[in-house]
Formats: sequence, structure tokens, C-alpha cells
Amino acid sequence: MVSDGASKGIGLQIVLAALKEGNIVVGTSRDAQKLSQAVATELGKTSKNFWAVEMAFDETSIDTTVAQVIAKYGRIDVLVNNAGYALLGAVEEVELSAVKKILMLISLAYSV
Repeated sequence: MVSDGASKGIGLQIVLAALKEGNIVVGTSRDAQKLSQAVATELGKTSKNFWAVEMAFDETSIDTTVAQVIAKYGRIDVLVNNAGYALLGAVEEVELSAVKKILMLISLAYSV
């Protein structure tokens, strides 16, 4: 299983639940060390079934990460698109480019 946005909140809980079930899990985050530490703290140990990958949320980084996961494990059975992005402001005041960025993140799991 691969989950993006895995360093806290729902993403971290999804990763932990999958690990507790014995699954091999790849979690992506902008800070892989923070993610590894969070998983080890929550589990009380490190897990041989977990791989934290630092990933910027752009197309090149995503393509590289996917290739690395497939090279290491042969396939991706489950992908959890949990990346988050907040946009604050009145609809009529928000730039169209910012709205497009959110829609790309939600629909394609990467920002433009």
C-alpha cells in the first residue's frame, strides 16, 4: 500500500492500521524522517514493513517515487490519495490558478 500525506492525521492512522494488519506500507511525506519517527513512536518500534519516502508534490517527484516503489516491491496494490492542501478566502476573491491547484491535487494527486 502507498499512502501520501502520511505524516499525521488520517494519513498516519491509515498507515498504522495497515502496518498492524501486517501489510507492506510506503508512506510519503515532505519530511520522511518525521514520518518514520511518528510511525515508530505510535508502534513503539520500527517496522520492517514500512518505508518512508520524502516526496515533493509535483509530477516529477511523484513519477520518481512510483518508479522506486515498483522497483522495490514489483507493484502497487493500493494507493491512498490523502494529500491535503488548504485554500482560504471568499470564492469571488480566490485566484483561478489557486483553485486549479486544488483540483489537480484532489483529482490527480499532484500540484501544478
